[in-house]
Amino acid sequence: MESFPSWFKLLLAENKMRWQSCTALSFREPEPIRIASNSESDKEDFPLSKNFSRGRSSSAHWLIGVYIIILAFIKHKETYFFNSFKIKWLEITFDKKTQMKHFTFLLIITACFGCKKSENLSFINDKSTSILIENPITFQEKLSNAAISIIDSTIVYTPNYTAIKYPNGDVPAKTGVCTDVVIRAYRKLGIDLQKEVHEDMIENFSLYPNLKKWGLKKCDTNIDHRRVPNLEIFFARKGTKLPISENANDYKTGEIVTWMIGNKFPHIGIITHKKSPDGKRPMLVHNVGNGQVLEDCLFSYEIVGHFRYGK
Repeated sequence: MESFPSWFKLLLAENKMRWQSCTALSFREPEPIRIASNSESDKEDFPLSKNFSRGRSSSAHWLIGVYIIILAFIKHKETYFFNSFKIKWLEITFDKKTQMKHFTFLLIITACFGCKKSENLSFINDKSTSILIENPITFQEKLSNAAISIIDSTIVYTPNYTAIKYPNGDVPAKTGVCTDVVIRAYRKLGIDLQKEVHEDMIENFSLYPNLKKWGLKKCDTNIDHRRVPNLEIFFARKGTKLPISENANDYKTGEIVTWMIGNKFPHIGIITHKKSPDGKRPMLVHNVGNGQVLEDCLFSYEIVGHFRYGK
């Protein structure tokens, strides 16, 4: 059997990785990652993060895929892939010059189109490109600055149950989930949500979803504040629960939004003062698997909570 040419193998391997990242949000229904703590009853579902990466698939990469398949069919039509087909008009000889032409063509497509993001999902993953409010006055403006200051696309989405100190405990700096964005931003302003949530849960445990949702019978300072449903209860109790609407103007700097992704997975982010490229929506700092990024994602998922909390 004739082997594939080296340029084809290289290109196929490279674009396989690109397709995996670019087509991650064809919005397949993900398998949840089950997180077990020290107690068998204390488990948490997190989304498989790559299934919710930003944007839609780039049409250019689908084109590349089809193009490569056609090339493979033409060049290797008598291999095990197509050994039952004898199509005379496809008998084309590829010399090295022709191979390089096709290789160059594919590189041009890849460079020109790349992993295209949809217009309402543009994002910033480098805090150096973000403009902070120079002289923040309100708590909400300070929270917006704090959220932008922790932008880091290298954060690895790590939903593992982790034992941390109390108070002011945090998971390793280069790891985290969506709730860790909120926790870290508030901590920069002197508010320790680990401590605040724990103290409220001790006095009002039955008001939180732990018993019903996770079967817990006592508080756990390692994980309680890192669960979106718990933060929703806490913000509603200790802060202000705001209306949910489809009007972007109703969402102000320094407020908190929670979503339900795919009708199954809770998510949370912080509204900032930065506007989307078209100026119509506020951008949020969150982590849905691509690190702690600033993204135009307000209406990307179903909004289920809207809060304001600060001291």
